[in-house]
Amino acid sequence: MLSSQVALSTTANAANVACASTMTAQNSLKATPSQASTFYVDSGVTPKVDAAYVGYSIANSSGSTMSSLWVSIGTFTGGKVGLANPADQYQQLPSIAAASSKTAFFLLKAISATTTSQSHTIKIYDRRPDLSGATALLTCDYTFLKVKETIKAAANKVDSVSTVSSPSAPTLGGAVTVTVIGSTGKIGAGSTPDFDILWVSPAAKSDFPTRALRLESTTLTLTCTGSPSSITLTNLLYFKTPTATDCAGNASQTWTGVYTFRIIGPSSAATAIVPVAQISSGTQVKHSDINGLSGNTVNLSGIATSAFTTDKTASSTPASSSASSAVINYTITVTTSSATTVSIDEIVDTPASGVTFVGGSVRVTDATRTSATISDPTYIASEASLVPRPLHYVGPFTLNSTTPVTLNYQMNVPCSSVPTGYPNSAFSKVGDQKVGKTSTAIPVTTVTTTTSGASCTATVLNSNSQIEPATQTVAATSVTTATATVNGFASAYGASGVTALFRWGTSPSLTSGTATTPISVTGSAINTMSSSLTGLSPGTTYYFRTEIGSTYGDILSFSTLTNQAVPTAVTNAVSGLTASAATLNGTISPNLTDVTSVNFIYSSSSSTLASGTTTVTVNDGATPTPANITISGSGETGVPYSLTGLSTTTTYYYKVRANCTVNVTFCPAGFVDGAILSFTTGAPSVSTSAATVVGASTVTLNGSVNMNGTAGNSYFTYCAAGPSCSSSSMTGTDTSSVVRASGFNSTTSASVTGLTSRTVYYFKAVAVTSVTSSGEILSFTTLGISTSSLASGAVSTAYSAEVIGVGGSSSYIWSITAGSLPAGLTLNASTGVISGTPTTAGTSNFTVTITDNGFSTSTLKDLSIVITPITYTVTYDSQGGSAASAGSYSAGGSITLPTNPTRSGYTFNGWFVAASNGSALTSPYSPAGTGAITLYAQ
Repeated sequence: MLSSQVALSTTANAANVACASTMTAQNSLKATPSQASTFYVDSGVTPKVDAAYVGYSIANSSGSTMSSLWVSIGTFTGGKVGLANPADQYQQLPSIAAASSKTAFFLLKAISATTTSQSHTIKIYDRRPDLSGATALLTCDYTFLKVKETIKAAANKVDSVSTVSSPSAPTLGGAVTVTVIGSTGKIGAGSTPDFDILWVSPAAKSDFPTRALRLESTTLTLTCTGSPSSITLTNLLYFKTPTATDCAGNASQTWTGVYTFRIIGPSSAATAIVPVAQISSGTQVKHSDINGLSGNTVNLSGIATSAFTTDKTASSTPASSSASSAVINYTITVTTSSATTVSIDEIVDTPASGVTFVGGSVRVTDATRTSATISDPTYIASEASLVPRPLHYVGPFTLNSTTPVTLNYQMNVPCSSVPTGYPNSAFSKVGDQKVGKTSTAIPVTTVTTTTSGASCTATVLNSNSQIEPATQTVAATSVTTATATVNGFASAYGASGVTALFRWGTSPSLTSGTATTPISVTGSAINTMSSSLTGLSPGTTYYFRTEIGSTYGDILSFSTLTNQAVPTAVTNAVSGLTASAATLNGTISPNLTDVTSVNFIYSSSSSTLASGTTTVTVNDGATPTPANITISGSGETGVPYSLTGLSTTTTYYYKVRANCTVNVTFCPAGFVDGAILSFTTGAPSVSTSAATVVGASTVTLNGSVNMNGTAGNSYFTYCAAGPSCSSSSMTGTDTSSVVRASGFNSTTSASVTGLTSRTVYYFKAVAVTSVTSSGEILSFTTLGISTSSLASGAVSTAYSAEVIGVGGSSSYIWSITAGSLPAGLTLNASTGVISGTPTTAGTSNFTVTITDNGFSTSTLKDLSIVITPITYTVTYDSQGGSAASAGSYSAGGSITLPTNPTRSGYTFNGWFVAASNGSALTSPYSPAGTGAITLYAQ
């Protein structure tokens, strides 16, 4: 049985502490990553290498066992790296003994290479994160510094892959153990930031079926030269310390990876296990060939819930009762035909409305426990609107053909003089698969209660309920530049007239997606469904999901391949600059045209590089014989080259060149050059950073300075925006100069006062030796309130006006710090909107203070609001005399009466509140009430 999950939404990444073994424990927990600092891909091979498992080892320092912990991964930033399947965002940890650790594994994918860092957030919760009351015990961030293209190696290879299932016929809830044996080739020194590494993942492709196979444990053994003879990592994916080269020495060594997966759903009859090893080779990282593997498939097509049954019963004899309720004993039993112990993830119980769980009553017996007390069931937060609301017993629960899972618990059932039935249904789950009583039904136990004197009697009826059709989205396959095949599973569970379809498009939410032709879904078995998409755009990310009516599968994504194009070469700024050395940098994007070598061309005599040039070739740094680097794929790759022996205080000009085989379309010249840049030896390196603590008249300017071996000074220059002050050039005021030693290489800052509120300023960091270097020109706007006045309002009329802030971090807190608003109005502290319905006329003077939420700076402004009273219409009935014009009056005000009307032969004595009788009014007249009135002449 299939079920659908909805991933929780995430917000922008916060600046949390870094996940690391050196992090400070949070609630006695640490999260140590088990992956490289660079995410490695190869888009130049078919199929492309675009995925890898990462691991987080969670260490417990509390002094006692910690249980029921879950790890979540999310808040991905950078736009290139994310979960291969968003439904994998939560992973359960086994109990962690004191001073021990357990690991959670996640399959990540990258849609392309990039030099932009890619971050995500790891959290540890005290229960499954989607359950009500889940509390984060640890929060930390991990950052891949870049996504880098690699190339296939010959010596670094996978020699064999084998799989063993337990039980021998792959079974839902059972296990598959994969053993991979490979060769490292000669492990090189690598390059920053990873240097010498061996990172082995049991999956290299993002279409690996993680909703069918859940990675639960790993061992990785590397054969060593000398002593020790080998190193084994348990539940870790990444060799770094002790370094791989220390172990392997100067020769290729054998590595063995053993990976245990839990079977949690169906997949194909030849589900391929495609491992990959990323290993440093010289100064590069190269991957093992993922093609031509044998013995690496497992048949998951027959995986179904038929090996399990979930049944439910209740006792007709109440454990206790009163005239208004009865405590009923319930039992849920999950059985399996497997002689080998398997596991289920949870049991879901849906009681009738009005029926409540008796706290502390649940007991479980399974393959590892006998009548053990477990935690009370809880709710999923997203199911708060469901009536009735399901209860979730979170496992894992283990069972085999001789020992089922038996869950005993009590419910408090209402009772009245009218016999009333209270149905209660249940099912169990493995991954996304629901397990019912049959392949088409879940068990329902109806307890009917009736008041009998001071107690309650009960009868029990067991029945079945039809399972609603369900669907599941799985990864896309056969992705090209313009086509792809989207895939999924669907089950009608015996219902007739069921159809399923795919919805796809470029919107992550699929709010305007395109629907495919509906597919008929029949029978009780899980149906495989697929649809071919055509006419797609190259290099584009598409989103898709399965649908059966209003039941949706998860939204997954794929990215079409890019078209082959001419390579691009970008010359980047130098790094490591000193008086006599520099590292030249460039970025090469092959665009699926193989780059056969990379050069840097430089000269100190020609700004156009027309003469006096030197050409150097970038190699992989391998010993004893380095090889020229080659680059393939579609992503960008950074290339460095270190120069030494340069002349001091000399300006050099340089560019990067990507060489390729001559091709009329994709490499007409045989090479592609980047732009010409320059650097001066002995010049300091300067970078300007964002301003902080921005107030109305103050600011802190920030930057970083590397004096590159020559002593000098540093300062900041700033100015208010104007003709001589812009983002492209500026002349302004310098802050105090600070003496810098030759070895200074750090951040720098300066506080500035006397600025003008609500003004744009530009600034840059500057360092001076015999050469002056400047950082980028950045800007900030001083804090202020731009609102000069507020609109008037009227009593009893809805009012809304916004006080507008500018500058600072653009996130503000608003408050009234003097005076008061008109009665009936309030200030929204988050938005600065004044709103409400005024109740009193008059002028209110007050002071609004804006506080910057990011910098804790503030400023204020005096404002006022005039509230006018309500006016009412006065109508004059002259009763045959000369007409009097209508007038008006304000609440609490008075009316100046018009002169008496005239009429031939008549005399009018004044104005009255009634058409006859009463006394004449005296002007000015103050009405006793409020509202429109009519005065009459008599």
